[in-house]
Amino acid sequence: GSPDLKDWSGYPALVWAAYCKNLGIVRMLIKAGANLELVNNNNNTALTMGAKYGALEVVEALLRGGARASHVGWKGLTAAQWAQNNGHTVPDSV
Repeated sequence: GSPDLKDWSGYPALVWAAYCKNLGIVRMLIKAGANLELVNNNNNTALTMGAKYGALEVVEALLRGGARASHVGWKGLTAAQWAQNNGHTVPDSV
């Protein structure tokens, strides 16, 4: 199956994995060729969700994999802005 499948609510597997802070699944999906720019139904990427919920290792893995830090998601915020708004640390490259 495709690593880019979405569930009934419109969430790609990679976005769910980042939201759940599951580094192992994130790495597996990146290795399987998942599209790092797929969005959920709120226009958030996996990078956005990882940053929003403080999953620093997930954020770093996504950035190393080529995720675009400049994506503007829900409420017009980037991953770095979500992280800062929620009191989380993000790598300088976000």
